[in-house]
Amino acid sequence: MIDLNAVSILPMRESDLVEIQDIEEMEYAGDDTYMVEDLRSIIESTSNNIKYRATVARYNGQVVGYQIILIINSMEFIKSIMRFYVVEDYRRMGVGSLLMSATTPKITGDRVMVEIPEDDYGFAAFLRKNGFIVTEVVANEYEEDVEVEMEGYFSFTNEKKARMTRERRNLWRAK
Repeated sequence: MIDLNAVSILPMRESDLVEIQDIEEMEYAGDDTYMVEDLRSIIESTSNNIKYRATVARYNGQVVGYQIILIINSMEFIKSIMRFYVVEDYRRMGVGSLLMSATTPKITGDRVMVEIPEDDYGFAAFLRKNGFIVTEVVANEYEEDVEVEMEGYFSFTNEKKARMTRERRNLWRAK
C-alpha cells in the first residue's frame, strides 16, 4: 500500500513526456501509442475549438498514472476522457480514484464520458466504482467474410445532476 498523501496530481509538463511515452510503448506496444510529439501537441494546443486537460499522478518522483481529457470549447460542460492509465504496480491502491477525482463533475450539468473496449472489465468496474454508468453498448461490427471490422465498446458517463426536490420525489413515488 502507498501513502496517497504522497501522490501529487499535477498538470502534464514537458518533463513528463518521455516517461509517459515509455509507459505508452510498454502498455500499447505500438497500437495507438502516444509519442512525445503527440503529447507535446496536446499540452501546447492553442485551438479555438478544443482544449485538452492533461494531468499526471506522481509518486516518489515518477509518473504512476496520467489522463488526457478533451473539451470542446463551445460545450465545456462535457469532457471526454481520451486516455486514462495507472501503472500496473499502483493499481487498486487509490491512485486511479485520486486521478479521476480531478475529472469528476462538480457543477450540475457537467458530464464526463469515456468509451472503453467491451472486454476491459477491470476498467469498467473502476469506472462504476467512481460514479460512471453505462450509457451505450456498441457490439462488434463484422464484414461479410466474418472478420471484425470494428470492435465493440461501452460508453460510460458520469453526470452531476440536480438533487431531486421532495415534491418531485413524492410525485415520482406516486406513479
